[in-house]
Amino acid sequence: YVQLPGVAWGEWSIATSVRARMLLDERGIPTGEVVDEPVPDGPLAGRAFDHAYGSAAGATLTVSGGGRRLGVRFGEGYTHAQLFASPELEVLAFEPMTAPVNALRTGDGLRAVAPGEAFRAVFRIDVGSEVAYVTLREIRCGSGVTPMGSYRSNLPAGR
Repeated sequence: YVQLPGVAWGEWSIATSVRARMLLDERGIPTGEVVDEPVPDGPLAGRAFDHAYGSAAGATLTVSGGGRRLGVRFGEGYTHAQLFASPELEVLAFEPMTAPVNALRTGDGLRAVAPGEAFRAVFRIDVGSEVAYVTLREIRCGSGVTPMGSYRSNLPAGR
């Protein structure tokens, strides 16, 4: 979840490249139907989202307001996204996903990694004109490695 501290929710503005919205049933499970539905750029005022998107390789989202800008860009490995915005909670999430919701049960869009092989997924977060990188470690099937985030930042110390 991201927030813009000190900036009223109605002043937050978003722009995103996702558009292949996956329709969900009442339990939040994909129905299999996908519609071309770009998210209109602009203020979050009066809008809420809890949407799943396919075809999200290379997807971007920018939220700005009060002179601040935060961006998320999907790198390799991410093919789906979840966009969540709640005016009640005043939070926004743009979640990179390596498969659609419910893929572990259905197998739809699920990629398998053979023993001894690796899978890599990367996303980047831009803050203002500075860049902070968030990179997932490589996950080796059968190695007993628990996926954990490793974080690198080029922000100056103390910021």
